Amino acid sequence: MNSDYKEIAVIYGLLDIKQDEQYIRITRAVIDEDTPAPELAQNAELLYFQNEEVVIKEYTSSSKNNLLNTFTLDKVNAADPANGIPGKEEGFFVDDPYWVYRLDEGISRENYYVLELTTDDGNLVTAETEPVDTFVVTRPKTGQNFNLLAEVSTIKWQPAPNGVIYDCELNFTYREEANNDPSDFEIKTLVMNIFRNLDGDNPQFLDGSVITFPFKPEDFYAFLANNIDATNASDFKRIAESVSLTFYAGGKELQNLYEVNLSQQSGLTGGSVSPSYTNIDEGLGILSSRVKLSVFPDIAPAVIERLVCGDVTSDLGFDSGDITLNCD
Repeated sequence: MNSDYKEIAVIYGLLDIKQDEQYIRITRAVIDEDTPAPELAQNAELLYFQNEEVVIKEYTSSSKNNLLNTFTLDKVNAADPANGIPGKEEGFFVDDPYWVYRLDEGISRENYYVLELTTDDGNLVTAETEPVDTFVVTRPKTGQNFNLLAEVSTIKWQPAPNGVIYDCELNFTYREEANNDPSDFEIKTLVMNIFRNLDGDNPQFLDGSVITFPFKPEDFYAFLANNIDATNASDFKRIAESVSLTFYAGGKELQNLYEVNLSQQSGLTGGSVSPSYTNIDEGLGILSSRVKLSVFPDIAPAVIERLVCGDVTSDLGFDSGDITLNCD
């Protein structure tokens, strides 16, 4: 804190082959011993660069011998609704302006990308990443029943090229309507984390050429019971609409970030101040890539029966719809 001034860029970005536009967040580290931190955090002229240039270079490979394109990124204010992108919630740091850098191009799964920032002081800050490619989920599949009745329901997928770390969410959508007025209804969705930061190279989850995860359906029903209010459930009719699984595959930089952060939380140095992982050369932050994939399996009638009649969820007011049930 008492060292000489040094300009420090902070960069965060995730490239995604499925997106038509890419967004990068770039700020700079700020400290002033004479100014309170809350005041500094609201000063956009200090937090953001003023005369910077940001480009992304596209190469055929990580050797960077063959340059294909050089794209100059546009600086846009995400707080302006006209730009049609999510802004920043009010908080410690200034929320308007909320500058981000936009690449109006999709990226190719076959190429390699290098970000270059030329700062106000003329310093060159760089980062690079290889796009994560899309992959295939083999269980459950869209249009097939998702086994939510067995003791263990195995989720399987083929590894994503360049993907090494995975998240998976279960999205459960249901219709909630008033018993005395079917026109008075609301469509609600609950999101359950099935796993986060799963290491795709861990032998525990490898089964030949696929990655597997043993999901316990009982956790799903317990999640519903903990997140749907059973109070006055008799006043409502709840009907299961759909279930989906959303997967995220991340690049090696995200895995490195997770592993470094995890190691800092344990052992003799847990809780101490130590450098965080960054792959930004001459700066801080992370540039990586990810890809998102969703599957939409069917809800089997037997699952509806368990929602309506099962011990864990029977008091939530779920209705069988067109399915005739006798919970006795």
